[in-house]
Amino acid sequence: MTDRHGLVTSLPHLVLHTQSRSFSVAVATLFLVLVPNELDVVDGLLFHGHASARSHSQLQVSRDVMSPFASSFENEMSPVDGGIPIRSFPPLEQAIKTAVLDNQEANRVFHGRGGLFDGCEHITLDWFPPVWLLTSHHIKVFPSELAQIQQHLQQQFRLDDVSPPINFVYQHRSINSTASTQVLCGSVPEPHVITENGMKFYISLLQGQNQGIFLDMRNGRDWVRRNASGKIVLNLFAYTCGFSIAALMGGATEVINMDMARGCLKMGQRNHELNDVSDGSRARFFAHDIFKSWGKIRKLGPYGMIVVDPPSYQKGSFVAKDDYRKIIKRLPGFLEDNGLVMLCLNAPELDSAWLQEEVTQAAPELTLAERLASPSNFPAKDSERALKVLVYKKSPKNCE
Repeated sequence: MTDRHGLVTSLPHLVLHTQSRSFSVAVATLFLVLVPNELDVVDGLLFHGHASARSHSQLQVSRDVMSPFASSFENEMSPVDGGIPIRSFPPLEQAIKTAVLDNQEANRVFHGRGGLFDGCEHITLDWFPPVWLLTSHHIKVFPSELAQIQQHLQQQFRLDDVSPPINFVYQHRSINSTASTQVLCGSVPEPHVITENGMKFYISLLQGQNQGIFLDMRNGRDWVRRNASGKIVLNLFAYTCGFSIAALMGGATEVINMDMARGCLKMGQRNHELNDVSDGSRARFFAHDIFKSWGKIRKLGPYGMIVVDPPSYQKGSFVAKDDYRKIIKRLPGFLEDNGLVMLCLNAPELDSAWLQEEVTQAAPELTLAERLASPSNFPAKDSERALKVLVYKKSPKNCE
């Protein structure tokens, strides 16, 4: 699954550097002055293009878009060179102090991306036992700051001086959707298996920006598990098949998993084996383009439950604002009477009202049944910019 990215900039740090009058800062200033049409304002912050993530309240100019000046700009801003003071992150530090962990259960310990913690809007901290993963979006965390965070983790979770150090990984996701990941302390197990509500999943922290499971979808997997009994389930954009495992463990008679990414489906098959639900008659996997597979999908139905969890923006594959309706209009024809549909939307620029209107226009046979809340450890200032999960039902009285 990909994320929307925008350039976050600010002025206070530029003011701090006017005395040095470096060329890189001059370029940054000119960028703001000369291309105002490329900027978008959200909650008083400036973004390049359409912003999806709020930024650090102390504001920095993104280094990613400053190429070929990024290197000199990085040096200019580095605490090592005295460019800016080392930042501290009190909300993150407090979350570390109060975290209650399970030795196997994956958990988001700190969610700055929800916009509720000033100065930490670009940071998340996840516990993927036995590894800590700190992720920054667009704005890097400097080595000296990483050392401070690592020290807080060591003080809180290392048993004593003779026990092994914590396992600590840092990933930075740049504005152009690339991710750089490094092991700062300890190691990462291979294979790496975590659990969620009794389900087991293989994950990979060192390959790309998606680990193999989206923790904010926990309530969605729980809902599928509670409602799948006796149903044939269609899992579209299956990724690593977490919904399929939840459905089978909840008593589904069969699950059809479809996704273009063959590698993700292979990981999904391994996840089924890991959970002892790999019976070929109950779970099937198709590395197909969904938009070219309507006939096969119909032939394998009808379905008592359909899960649609697409990427919000994946050029050449799926763009929510352009393509979601193409899927929605097909769903009533695939569902049995009283069948359920779970629609997921993770595009911050599109709210739940947009998705409801898409359903109203494309599939009036479906009736909104409920909206699933996000997990409590994913607090958000604006829930409409976070993950939206809507459940619809096809009632007999609405059938043609």
